[in-house]
Amino acid sequence: MSLALSACAGIHSPDAGPAEQAIQDPAAMMRIASAAEQSGDPAGAAAFYHRAAELQPDSEAAQIGVARTLVEQGRLDEAIDSLRSAHARSPSDTDVSLTLGRLLVAAGRAAEALDTLRDGLRHAPRSAPLLVAQGVALDTMGRHTEAQSSYKEALTISPDSAAANKDLSLSLAQSRRDPQSSPNKIR
Repeated sequence: MSLALSACAGIHSPDAGPAEQAIQDPAAMMRIASAAEQSGDPAGAAAFYHRAAELQPDSEAAQIGVARTLVEQGRLDEAIDSLRSAHARSPSDTDVSLTLGRLLVAAGRAAEALDTLRDGLRHAPRSAPLLVAQGVALDTMGRHTEAQSSYKEALTISPDSAAANKDLSLSLAQSRRDPQSSPNKIR
C-alpha cells in the first residue's frame, strides 16, 4: 500500500531504496499492473498503468493497459477516450488501432471503429487481427459481403485463425438470414 501511495505522490530521492526506485521505473509499474490485473484487481492495475503512462507518456502498452482496466471496471467511454489520445499520437501502432477499434465496436460505434481499423491496416496491411476486427465492424454495419472478404483475407495470412474462421461462418449465416444486406448497406 505504501508503494501505491508513493507512486501516486511521485516521491523520488537519490538515496531511495528499491521500492522508491521502482516507483520511478515505468517497466516496474507495468509488471506490477499486470500482476494486479491477473490477480483480479482492475482498480489497482489501473493505478499502476496510469503511473507507468505518467512516467513514459509515449508508452502505448501503458495506455492499452489503462483502457483494458477501465473496461473491466465498466468505464468503456473513458477507455475509448484514453486510447483516442494514444491513437492520435501513434496512428501506426497496430495494437492501439486494434484495441480502440474493438472498443468502438463494443460501444456500438462501428463506423468509427472501421475508420480506426483502416488506419491500422494502412500501416500493417497483413495484420490478421486487424482484418478480423474490420470484418466484425463491417458485419455490425450489415455489410456482410465486405466483412466476408476481410475474414477471407485474414485466413490467407493466418489459415489457422480461429477468430477468422468463426466470424466468417457467423457472417455467412447472418447474410443468409438478412437477404437485404448489400456490400454498401450501413445500419
